[in-house]
Amino acid sequence: MKRNRMILIFGIMFICVWADPALAGDVGYRFRPSKFNLKSDALPRSGIVFFDAVVGRPLGLATTIAGTGIYVATLPMTLPTGSAGEAGWELVARPGGWTFVRPIAEEDDRFDEKGLTGGP
Repeated sequence: MKRNRMILIFGIMFICVWADPALAGDVGYRFRPSKFNLKSDALPRSGIVFFDAVVGRPLGLATTIAGTGIYVATLPMTLPTGSAGEAGWELVARPGGWTFVRPIAEEDDRFDEKGLTGGP
């Protein structure tokens, strides 16, 4: 009984996420409009919003909680070297901002990964 219920839930989720673009049509939404300086007033598709709310935000919350634990555990090593602020940004503030500050289903340049070179 429990297995059938899980199959039904995942089946409904699959239909909602994958059938939505076919039913709603393409609205011209881009994940990274700022990369090419293209501003789109179109709203994100509901499938993308659903996926962000159900998968992305909980993973962001888990990453923020894990990052907070790692930050506190490494604080004795980062304080003497003066890198506690950078560690706090990378481990707590950036994932927390991505989870709680970023508009749903949109990118925010403040929380993008800059990589080792610090460039885009």
